[in-house]
Amino acid sequence: MLSAHLDSLKLAIEAKLHCTCEYAATVFVHHKADEALWRGSVDCFDLKGCTDSSKAFAWRKRNDEGESSYVIFPASAKVTSAEEAVQAHLKR
Repeated sequence: MLSAHLDSLKLAIEAKLHCTCEYAATVFVHHKADEALWRGSVDCFDLKGCTDSSKAFAWRKRNDEGESSYVIFPASAKVTSAEEAVQAHLKR
């Protein structure tokens, strides 16, 4: 049984990517770019029935008002790891 956080994240991934997914792992990412520092856990999921990707990387973020939302990155040729997903998100 997954934690409430992972269950919620699983549902968000399935709704966004229109496929099913299964939790695979949690990876701690420490990324520094210029003066910005990103440190946190990224949850990795295996996707099933998705034609575009076989993995997704996701994490929760909070805005300045304290509201949280999920960042969901399907794996691609340019994003193959949790670290690369964080880097791609920060470049947006």
